[in-house]
Amino acid sequence: MERCELFLTVSVLSCLSHGWEVQVPESVKAVKGSCVMISCHTSSHSHVNWFKYKGVGYPVVYSRNTAGIIAEFRGRTSVPGSPSQGDCSLKINNVRQEDNGISLYPWIYPETSSNQYKYILINVLNPEVSISVENTQTDGKLFSANCTVQYSCPSSPPPLEWMGLSYISNNVTSTVVSGGLWTLVARAQFRANRLDHNRTLSCNSTFNGKSIYSTTVMLNILFPPSILMNSTCFVSAGGVQCVCRAEAEPQANIFWMVDGSSAVHPHFNTTTTYAGRIAVSELTGPPASNVSCKASNVVGTDTYQMPILHPLSEGSAFLNGV
Repeated sequence: MERCELFLTVSVLSCLSHGWEVQVPESVKAVKGSCVMISCHTSSHSHVNWFKYKGVGYPVVYSRNTAGIIAEFRGRTSVPGSPSQGDCSLKINNVRQEDNGISLYPWIYPETSSNQYKYILINVLNPEVSISVENTQTDGKLFSANCTVQYSCPSSPPPLEWMGLSYISNNVTSTVVSGGLWTLVARAQFRANRLDHNRTLSCNSTFNGKSIYSTTVMLNILFPPSILMNSTCFVSAGGVQCVCRAEAEPQANIFWMVDGSSAVHPHFNTTTTYAGRIAVSELTGPPASNVSCKASNVVGTDTYQMPILHPLSEGSAFLNGV
């Protein structure tokens, strides 16, 4: 290691009499592909070197003499703080899996006999991106989703990108958590559209040129019933037969009203079947002049006055549109 340089008697006395009280954490968490800043503070000093702990030797992790830095850290380390303000913090760029489990320590200069060994353990974490979406998405209304990632490089937060839908607004915030990690949250708002039902929403981030993707969330867009235009009634010799079709999410319940009354039984029979988001209800019974169907779910209701079609002539086909 370097020794005190005998330029002036004053500097020699300072070197011999000054003891360095160094404040560093016992360990730091570093996200692979991010950078990590290892906090180090002491009193005003000349400069600092950082070393990797080994049983034999003093492998240099950072030094003003860059030629002496070992290959695994060369080009990745810096000390951006001001020595005159006592900042000896070490920045490591492009954290690698190989950095996991190693211990580093700073050495403050001018060197004194009371210099202290303060070891910092590096724990490397894999980057992870998570997504959460509001449970309910209703057609035409805004809903929110959060994309979250942890990183260890406060000067270079990773980008976050939404995939699947275009957002109306996107608010990005960052908070500090323990162990030297920051949490970045992008909170976006989207406008739900029934055409996006069963589409997927996800987000991703980039660490050192590598994209990290969240899980995907399948959207469940709720929308009120729409009674389809091929809903109709037709008349036969024995009475009336009506079919009402409604599309909705969640599936609609269909109710009938005949000649002003909703109590269709026992003279009329109804059956309802479902195929995906489509509910199909059939009404059969004696002749009627006024029939309507109502489709309803938790989002809304739609009512339709059914057209009653008659045959053109005896033996002709019914114009039932079904």
